[in-house]
Amino acid sequence: MLKRNLEFLALLAAVSLFIGDGYGKPAADESDKIYKFDQELEGEIAGKLLKQGTYSIIITYENEEKGRVKILRNKQVIAELPCKVEKLNMNLKSNGVAYGINSEGKRFIRWLLLRDRREKVIIAP
Repeated sequence: MLKRNLEFLALLAAVSLFIGDGYGKPAADESDKIYKFDQELEGEIAGKLLKQGTYSIIITYENEEKGRVKILRNKQVIAELPCKVEKLNMNLKSNGVAYGINSEGKRFIRWLLLRDRREKVIIAP
């Protein structure tokens, strides 16, 4: 009888490990494909001039290397364009923006730097 109970417990443990391995892992989190934050911006993006102010930015990831950036102000879409994503090998103290100067001498948004994800989002011109 003791042997039978031990066999049953061993079988139960094996089944628990097998089921736990598949069901214990979290499913792919949809929030990992979308990153939202607010950022102070000023400059040109997608042919639109952004006045200095706080904008909501939503990045939707197609995969680890590319996605789409949506810039909003007062819940209204100002610009939406494709982007490339690169991992950073450094820790950032906060989210940030890198600007460039175009051939007309106007300031444009080149990169968005994401602290929490340790990524550089390259804005397509």
